Amino acid sequence: MVWVGDSRPGQEAANGILAILDFRECAIAIGETNRTGLLDFIGFGSLSTPELSPQGVRRCQVGVEAARSLGAPRNWSPEWSIG
Repeated sequence: MVWVGDSRPGQEAANGILAILDFRECAIAIGETNRTGLLDFIGFGSLSTPELSPQGVRRCQVGVEAARSLGAPRNWSPEWSIG
């Protein structure tokens, strides 16, 4: 998972990337949106800006390049559970 955005207190961006999480095993990301409505809920984690600026487009491109550079997942386990 690649977190892109502007630098902020305590989190300095490198080329628009705030952090990269390289999961070694199966993972699930859970969060809560502050958007309302079913369609907004389904889109949780998606881009929040309808019209991206050239800088925003470049950030997304850098994020995709970073994720691809990690290569294909090296571990796969179809048997997992929560709890």
